[in-house]
Parts: sequence; structure tokens; C-alpha cells
Amino acid sequence: MNTQLLKEFGLSDKEIKVYLALLQSGRMTPAELARMTKLQRPTVYSVCAELVSKGVLVEDLGRHQKTFVARKAVDFLTLIDQEERALVKKRKLAQRIVEELQDVASNEARFTPKVMYVPAEKIEAHLYERTPLWNASMQKTKTAYWGYQDHKLVETYQEWIDWYWKQSPKNIELYLFTNAAPVEEAMRKKKYPRRHMKFWKGKSPFTATTWVMGDFVCMIVTKERNRYLIEIEDTLVAANYRAVMEALWSNELFGFLSGI
Repeated sequence: MNTQLLKEFGLSDKEIKVYLALLQSGRMTPAELARMTKLQRPTVYSVCAELVSKGVLVEDLGRHQKTFVARKAVDFLTLIDQEERALVKKRKLAQRIVEELQDVASNEARFTPKVMYVPAEKIEAHLYERTPLWNASMQKTKTAYWGYQDHKLVETYQEWIDWYWKQSPKNIELYLFTNAAPVEEAMRKKKYPRRHMKFWKGKSPFTATTWVMGDFVCMIVTKERNRYLIEIEDTLVAANYRAVMEALWSNELFGFLSGI
């Protein structure tokens, strides 16, 4: 079993050890699990309680001793279905809350951070959450992304990129410089006609990404061990960045990947 898959699903090393032990043995008490996994019995109790809350284990209440049973492998798909339904319900609830708090939050814009720092584990959620705001801002200024990108961004957030071009407003275009020819050749096959890339011939590779979107400037560092995002909302800063990028884009000294 590739334990990395279970880690990506959200299980810790101890949870994986307990779950696999139960999956192999079927039904076990905490004492038996402690002996098999070499974990302390209090640790086994807390790990089992967490796995029960996650829906990975079930407690057999029909026995005198506390006993746990691992759910079947196929039940993992059921768990995802349940989470998706819960998320839809939560989204509808959030929409109702927003609607009912509009009057109360009349001064909300005054307290919106103008500079935001987003750590690695929250970047993907931030991209999905802020996309509508960025799109709305571009509709009021210039309907285009401008900037440059590190190839790691495409490799790391491919799902978000595909989602964006499937649902984004049809009048929004993208103009970016990149030095990642292999990545862009692969992206060209997806045929996103509003996504325009030019190949940067400079010797120094990009190690970060910068986007200008309406009144927003978004900088994303995609180093493997130190990813983070900084978002700035400032009309003048964004206008200056955009002016520089538009001027660079029109300069024929830069080579480009035609058709991308």
C-alpha cells in the first residue's frame, strides 16, 4: 500500500499505522492495536477516536470490550461523496449569511486588508476564493491578466488553471511571459485560445510569478519548500505594473511561442 496516498487524503503516520493494522486484521481492541502497532495505548485510543470522527473506522458497540473495525476500502469514495454534499450545504448556508449580513457589514470594505500574505497550505483555496473578485476588477479596468510566471505555478496549480479557463468570463485574456517552454508546449494542447504566452529569452529564469489583475497585484513564490502568496490591492501600483508589462509585451525583441 502506498502510504503517501493516505497522507494526501489527510491521515497522519499514526492514523495510517492503526488503519492498516485494522484493515489487515479485521477487528481489534485498543490493547491488541497497541501491541501490533507498538504505539502507547492512550495514543491508540486518541488515534482511533480521530479515525472514527473521520469515518475511516467504526466502533463495534455490540461487544463487551471496546473494539474497532476498519471501513472497507471502497468506503473512501462514500466519504468524499458525503464531504461534497456537506460542502454544497455549507456553501448555501454561507450565501444566506452573506445576504443577511449585508446591512450589518456596511463598513466591511473599510476593513478589507490591502496587503494579504497567504501561506502554502492556503494558496489553492485563496485562488478559488479570490477569482470572482479579480475577474470583477478586470471588468472595470482592462479585461486581462498581465505579468510573468514560474513554470512551478502551472505544475502545482494545474487543476485551478483548467477550472479557471472553463468558467471565466469570455472577454478576459491572459498575457504572460514565461521561460518554461516544455510546460507551455503541454498547455498549448489544451487549446485555451485566450491564454497568450511569450517565451522570455533572458538568461535568468523566473523563480516566482507576478500577475496584474485589475486593481490587484498577486505575487506567488512556488519554491517547493517555501511557497507563499502576497496579494496587493492598490489601483496605482497595479496600473504601474500593468503599464510596464504592456510595454514589454509589445517589444519585438522578445521571442515567443507562437500559437500558445
